[in-house]
Amino acid sequence: MAVILAAFAGYEILGGRVAGADQIFSFGNIAGAIFWFIVFLLIWTLSDGKGIGLGDAKLAGLVGLIFGFWNSVFILYLAVIIGVAAGLIIILSRRGSLKTKLPFGAFISFSVIFFTFFGRDFSERMVEFFKYLLFKVNLF
Repeated sequence: MAVILAAFAGYEILGGRVAGADQIFSFGNIAGAIFWFIVFLLIWTLSDGKGIGLGDAKLAGLVGLIFGFWNSVFILYLAVIIGVAAGLIIILSRRGSLKTKLPFGAFISFSVIFFTFFGRDFSERMVEFFKYLLFKVNLF
C-alpha cells in the first residue's frame, strides 16, 4: 500500500492527475471497492487463505475504491497477466515449482503504478487493438 501511495504522490508532484481519484465517493468507485473486496474475500475464504491472502482482498478493494470498477478491472487483469508471466519464468528457469508461492499484492501494486502513469493511453491502445482483431482480422 505504501508503494501505491508513493506512486500517487509522485504523480501529483509531476502535475498529473490520478484517474478516478477525484471521484472516490462516486457510485462506480464504491461499487468497485465492494465488488473486488467480496470477490477476493470469497477466494480467500474458499481456499482457507492458501490461494490468496486477506491483504490482497483489502488491496483489491482499495484499488476498486480509488480507480472505480472498470479501471480496476484493467488493473487487476494486468496484475494477473504479470503474475502468470513471473510464475512461468520461475518455473521455466527451474527456480521454483507449481507449489511456489508468489505475493500477488506486489503484482497489483506494479499494475497500479503502471496504470497511474500509462493507463489511459495504454488502455485506449488495447481497445483499438482488440477491435482490430475482432473486426478486421478473421480469426475464426
